Amino acid sequence: MKPDKILVLSDPFVEVGCLHFSLALSPFAKEGIEIRRITSGFITSGELLEHPNSVLVLPGSGDGDGYRQSMNGTGFQNERLFLEAGGRSLRICAAAYMAYESYGFHDKRYDNSLSFLFRGHAHGPISELYHPERPWRTLLDTHDIAMLDHYRADGSVVMAASAYSAGPRLPETENAHIIARFRDARDTTPAVLASQVGEGLSVVSSVALEINGAFVAKNLRPQTPHHIAMQGYAESLAEYEPERSGLWHDVWENYLLADTPVLQTAS
Repeated sequence: MKPDKILVLSDPFVEVGCLHFSLALSPFAKEGIEIRRITSGFITSGELLEHPNSVLVLPGSGDGDGYRQSMNGTGFQNERLFLEAGGRSLRICAAAYMAYESYGFHDKRYDNSLSFLFRGHAHGPISELYHPERPWRTLLDTHDIAMLDHYRADGSVVMAASAYSAGPRLPETENAHIIARFRDARDTTPAVLASQVGEGLSVVSSVALEINGAFVAKNLRPQTPHHIAMQGYAESLAEYEPERSGLWHDVWENYLLADTPVLQTAS
């Protein structure tokens, strides 16, 4: 059954990601889908379980501690119950790390054995995705543009691109259905994948699928060197908007909002 709600986590530690999702999801509201901002308390209290015909969005964040403290195990455990009952979720960047049994960021390693969705170890950032020659890199040390192979639901493979900001190298578990792979990662690691969880499914993304470079470039008001660098980054990302948009719509139309989600494994 096609979900009728999209629930977007909007705690302060995901404020920027929530802003990008507010823009990216607005077309779905015109189709009659309710877009609702929620807090982590909505998840940890179990209220999430009252909305099984929904998509839960966990945006990216530069503050992994924010997720660990706010979801405190219980939140992620309730997400699993929600998925097993038929719900769907999208985890971006920091939330993607925490989908796995263990994860590492630089030289830190975290045990997630009490609240994981999938077996395996996620680790990042993926150093070979960074291109130091790009002009914005001196001030935006965690931002780059990732080139991807997009395995579309119709079976074709096309080029895609997306914002990348320190996301994890996703383990290719047995039941993972690959939606996109990094072209420049040394092992063509998955960038976006979907997996069944009980009656539901979760899409896990190492890249920030929701960021529209053209929108960011248009709305920035460069006043500092950092803003000027971000302007250049956004303008470069905007050049790939058709490719990013194609991947974004595939994820939603064929997985998260589909009556019957497509789950395929790319060779």
